[in-house]
Amino acid sequence: MTRYVARSLTASKPLGAAFQQIAPGTDTYSDDTGIDWIAVERAVNGDYDPQLLTVDERHAAVLALANAGLSELKIAAALRIEQRQVNRWKRAPLKPRTPGKEAEVRQLRPCGTRAAYRRHRARGETPCLACKRANNEHITQWHRTRAAA
Repeated sequence: MTRYVARSLTASKPLGAAFQQIAPGTDTYSDDTGIDWIAVERAVNGDYDPQLLTVDERHAAVLALANAGLSELKIAAALRIEQRQVNRWKRAPLKPRTPGKEAEVRQLRPCGTRAAYRRHRARGETPCLACKRANNEHITQWHRTRAAA
């Protein structure tokens, strides 16, 4: 896999200034945001393969290149992403995901509900008696309301 790409980018502003607008005072990996700012800067300058960047790092690179005055088409070509994604990211503020933050665990519905019946079926299990009753009540109610309509 090629990590370095020899290609030049032309912009109306120097890329260093455009980069400093999105990452002021940052010169290394940021643990609180999960963005490797050096990799982003190298990708913006064209000497790092943009495919190796994370989603947030690509978003930061899009903002830097947009601040430098490049068109959406040139940004998409430089970072090897779709032009419509460039358009979305230009309008969206950079909100990096926090590494280590885990999604909230959903509480499963207890047995004796239609959701639990469907969970049993999805897992290939035989539904328990309480879940079968809940499902039968749901089906019966559904048929009643459908017949009444």
